[in-house]
Amino acid sequence: MGEVERARALVEEVNRRAAELGHAPSMAHPLQAKFFLEFLRGDAAAAQAAAEALEVLGREHGMPHWRATAESFVDWARGRLYDPAAGAAELEQAAAALGERGMRGGGWFSKALQAELEFRTNRLDSALARIDEALALANQGEARFDLPWAHILRGKILLKLDPTHPAPVENALQTAIAIAKEQGARSWGLRAALSLAKLYRSTGRPVEAHAVLAPAVEGFSPTREMPEIAEAQTLLAGLAHASG
Repeated sequence: MGEVERARALVEEVNRRAAELGHAPSMAHPLQAKFFLEFLRGDAAAAQAAAEALEVLGREHGMPHWRATAESFVDWARGRLYDPAAGAAELEQAAAALGERGMRGGGWFSKALQAELEFRTNRLDSALARIDEALALANQGEARFDLPWAHILRGKILLKLDPTHPAPVENALQTAIAIAKEQGARSWGLRAALSLAKLYRSTGRPVEAHAVLAPAVEGFSPTREMPEIAEAQTLLAGLAHASG
């Protein structure tokens, strides 16, 4: 919802209280929440630490759902930090394992994580096919958290595939903004608006860039937890100066 520092405080508190309780199932959800906070922030190392703790918890306490979920998170984090190609291959196996367990909701996210790593290895056609598979799976289930991120990623892939045709990129980012607005996911909405504003600016549309970014930035205060806030505010100021 855009309250990034509040989210940090809550995540740390609930993980501390769950650890004190010592009840394994009650510890799993807070660790997953910590992973997603670090994922949103783009901190792969911190995300890896949370995912590895969740994987150990699932393995030691016989919770296959959490173990399989955590393994896909770990594969992504290690891929981001060390070897994207290897991480993408491991995620292929993780997604298959999730599917075998009937965990379709988690399966779409694993495929999206795989697409992100393939994007980083410049396997753009494969990354596009993978993100489209992920979105198709997401539409079949109820676990649609972080769905705006998947559409932002799709926009990035399309832009790199063909920077001379921005229309499909614009459509992907507008979809991300619409979903974020529907879900009340203001942090993802800001990320999507920032990407779209950059696209508009690069294609000589500063007025549209300002129009899409201004409402997305409103209410945010700069924080090191989310550097995109300061970046968006700086871009917005520059757009206002240029149009003025």
